[in-house]
Amino acid sequence: MTERPGLAPGFEDYGLSSQRVFRLALGCLSRPCRALDFEAREGRPAWPLPPVAAALALTLLDSATPVWLSPSWRKAGDWLRFHRGCPVGGQAEKAAFILAASPAELPPLASLNQGSDRYPDSSATVIVASVLPLDGRRPWLAEGPGLDGPVIFEGHGLEAGFLDQWRGNRAAYPRGVDIFLAGEKHLAGLPRSVSLADFSGGDSRCM
Repeated sequence: MTERPGLAPGFEDYGLSSQRVFRLALGCLSRPCRALDFEAREGRPAWPLPPVAAALALTLLDSATPVWLSPSWRKAGDWLRFHRGCPVGGQAEKAAFILAASPAELPPLASLNQGSDRYPDSSATVIVASVLPLDGRRPWLAEGPGLDGPVIFEGHGLEAGFLDQWRGNRAAYPRGVDIFLAGEKHLAGLPRSVSLADFSGGDSRCM
């Protein structure tokens, strides 16, 4: 693809790179709440988004997916329009993808497109920048499909109040949103099928 002057390039080889990233994204949803290593080999310093979030956006977005960008990432709008042809802007509740630079910039989950009972896959997908678990943070207990029994989930930077929002999202199943937590060198998935609860035990290992 010919680059527009002033815009950073996308993938060097879209076919190969997008296939690799797509497989990793599917792995994160099928093995939820685990931080999988993401070597963003296609990452470029000039990308207007962090490499992991940028690679995921280049893979999942297209001309049929309206995108909402949080304030800190608005500068990426022209880049996404050019490389993926996606509509950017508008109301978060009507977007197919939500890209948030931090958990604090994430709109309330209940305000986002929840899909329908007939077409639950039409709901919004969230990509939010995250951090690996911080020492001393109270962990949550995750349980659901793809997990071998309950596992400890540190939240990857999600705010403490997120737990109540997630309970509402889980209660709407099969409707509801799915979330990708994109760190600097890792990616984790939090599908709507997973339940989260407070964990009061003493084992705070990162899962």
